[in-house]
Amino acid sequence: MNRCLKKSILCFLAAVLCLSCKRETALPIIVGNLNEVLVVMDDAQWKGAPGRELRTFLMDTIPWSTLSETRYNITHIPHESFESFRRHRNIVTVNIDPSLGRSMLSAVENRWAKPQFILSLAAPSADSLLSAIDRFGDRMVALLDAKERERLTEVYARGNNIAAEKYFEEEHQIDVTIPRVYSLDVATPEFCWLSREERILSVGILFWSYPYTDTLQLTKEALLAKRNEMTQLHVPGPIDSSYMAIEEDYIEPTMQSFMYKGHYCIRIYGWWKTVKAFMGGPFESIIMVDEERNRILTMDGFVYHPQEKKRDYLTQIDAIMLSMSPLPLKDKDK
Repeated sequence: MNRCLKKSILCFLAAVLCLSCKRETALPIIVGNLNEVLVVMDDAQWKGAPGRELRTFLMDTIPWSTLSETRYNITHIPHESFESFRRHRNIVTVNIDPSLGRSMLSAVENRWAKPQFILSLAAPSADSLLSAIDRFGDRMVALLDAKERERLTEVYARGNNIAAEKYFEEEHQIDVTIPRVYSLDVATPEFCWLSREERILSVGILFWSYPYTDTLQLTKEALLAKRNEMTQLHVPGPIDSSYMAIEEDYIEPTMQSFMYKGHYCIRIYGWWKTVKAFMGGPFESIIMVDEERNRILTMDGFVYHPQEKKRDYLTQIDAIMLSMSPLPLKDKDK
């Protein structure tokens, strides 16, 4: 290739990259709070069956909440009002486009602000829009959840508890992002306890691991029994002989399995109580199988915030727990 031509191409590519970087840097910061979603949708659709169907996904009542908390806080506006709201953190646009051959869901980041997330759902007709929402609803929720976790993890990494992270790395061979507002109160080979304590708020993240020998260890019954065993041993209540346990009489724990970071994982939501004392709240367990070391890793987060909403705190500890990943084996350990 001619040297001058090659130099021109390199200069052009550098200029394009520079413009791209400048545009990214020039974007304003998003507005809106955690778990807020702006829905841009024509009024007739929002008030009709498509809007009702969309709300069943985005405004589903969280089963572990006693205060009727919804999955997201939703603000709806019609398309003609969107110009003034383009900086919102999470945006869901819904359109009818007769030129389409089929319904489509697309995602884009940082179009008008950063770190912004935009989902666009389009259907060729009003009739197909309803089925499109039903088809893509769970996927939309999963994408919005993942983006909120990603934002939180990035924030936590900039203000992290380095000493606690180093402890988990050296003593338990896991990588995890721990915000500075959490202190490592209990650190033993069998059990760890991270806590965030404020005037009327208590948030805890527990960790334990044990050998993986049989798939029966991953049943719901076995995992709930293991949690009860660990909390009875290590999480005392406010009075003598009181301890944390799972509340199963009024709120049935829910369980789902998924693959994450190449590992088989299980998530359990439920409600905890204090045996012999009047305390309780929501909890979430993340169970991850570390195949290389043949062990089961568990991070368990719980919230105590009486008479106050708890959804956002569960979102925050979910992001912390899902930052967990086992470190690769060193050559000498293989």
